[in-house]
Amino acid sequence: MAHVLSENAKVYRNTGSYASPTWDLVTNIKDLTLNLDKDETDVTTRSSEGFKEFVDGLIDASVDFSMLWDDADTDFTAIQTAFFAKTAIEFLILDGPQSGTGSAGRQGLRATMMTKSFTRNENLGEALMVDVTLRPAKNANSPPEWYTVSA
Repeated sequence: MAHVLSENAKVYRNTGSYASPTWDLVTNIKDLTLNLDKDETDVTTRSSEGFKEFVDGLIDASVDFSMLWDDADTDFTAIQTAFFAKTAIEFLILDGPQSGTGSAGRQGLRATMMTKSFTRNENLGEALMVDVTLRPAKNANSPPEWYTVSA
């Protein structure tokens, strides 16, 4: 795979269970950013010869995207409801399709996420939009994982 166009990336919402997921393709997304940032842990000692030394720490993940404000869209409604009800939804954020031709080897983040922000934008002359931020949430199923689609 030489390169991936962002227009071919996919976001899925699990409408089934963790053990037996039903991946619903979320199509009402305009722009998306998958943020992955790693903490650093200072392990400097006197033997570091005057240099600070670090090891990898925890990974901080978030997903930011914009959606059209569409209360007839089931994915929009599920995310809005999760925000106000303070519930979590499992998502799969991939660099391509989750199944079918060309899906093997696709990768991305699989995580149960809370809706941290749900900001409505009312820019004059433009469609009503909402900016959403998702963050991994503590859950009984599984911690976040870097997921690769198998053949």
